[in-house]
Amino acid sequence: MVLGHELIHAEHFTKGTANFALVDHDFVEGNIAYRETWRQEELRTTGFAPHVGRGDVTENQLRRELKQRPRATYLPRQAWQQIWP
Repeated sequence: MVLGHELIHAEHFTKGTANFALVDHDFVEGNIAYRETWRQEELRTTGFAPHVGRGDVTENQLRRELKQRPRATYLPRQAWQQIWP
């Protein structure tokens, strides 16, 4: 999976579409909403909306093809910020 993730980065670099701006990814675990803030390129490569572009290949697509659970977050739990409740 790591190789696939890195090859997706290579495609973005080759096309000149890599973006390293810091952006937010909001998600829910249980009944609690969290936010992680990280590089758009990593969130796009992993496959988190709204950072994925039309026609992008993502790590989560590769995981689905291999019948693995999709990745729900990028950063470790200690980097998450609770945003609700």
